[in-house]
Amino acid sequence: QSEELDDGQAADGGLGDDRLTVVGVASTGNSSLDRMGVFMHLSDVQWLTALEGRVHEIAIRGDGTRPADDLAAAARSTLGDQSALEEGDRLVVRSWTEVVPELHQITELSRNSNWVIYLVIYFIAGLGILNTQRMTALERRREFGVLLAIGTLPGRLARTIITESTLLTLAGAALGVVWSVALVFHHQANGFNWADGQELNYMGVVFGEKLYFQFSLEHFFVPLAAVTVVGMLCGLWPAIKSSRLSIPLAIS
Repeated sequence: QSEELDDGQAADGGLGDDRLTVVGVASTGNSSLDRMGVFMHLSDVQWLTALEGRVHEIAIRGDGTRPADDLAAAARSTLGDQSALEEGDRLVVRSWTEVVPELHQITELSRNSNWVIYLVIYFIAGLGILNTQRMTALERRREFGVLLAIGTLPGRLARTIITESTLLTLAGAALGVVWSVALVFHHQANGFNWADGQELNYMGVVFGEKLYFQFSLEHFFVPLAAVTVVGMLCGLWPAIKSSRLSIPLAIS
């Protein structure tokens, strides 16, 4: 099957047109690109756009350890000052955040929204830990009173309760991490079938019927550290209240 390509903008200011043979259809996952994009051999593109052995764009992909803006700054530094070159020969370095600012804004909005969700989750978890620790302290009110009566210092009793709260939080968090790591690796290998055979098209990006998870140590250690801090803070109030018990009232 042959297709006629015309009205293409050439480098010399003219219009490029040619008849090419279609040898296949590709799906990129981006519906806009699939409808409007064409994959061609480099020599054919250079002929069609009158580039004469040149290229109009060089895409640099990082390894994910450095932000795109830092890579762009490093590329500008390597290329040096090009202000003396003619406008048509000057190289312009732009990061993807500058090329598609709308996508960058959506990414930042999503990241900020995630932090709000995390704060809500930590708040709910903190309430659960606080309620458990407070009820446990109330149930052992008599034991705490006896400990204070035989000479246990209030500060030592408070530290004991805070340590207990922290250890219980760590134990629960460790179990959660083990379970979630196993779940992530399972869905990383087999995918998570969430669409029941259907595809979702969102803003031109096509999501398949399966989502494949990606393991990241940061996504496990950061919540673990945050929950540990929350557990310690939630143990403060029961610890302070228990260390200030009235011994006669506690053991009566």
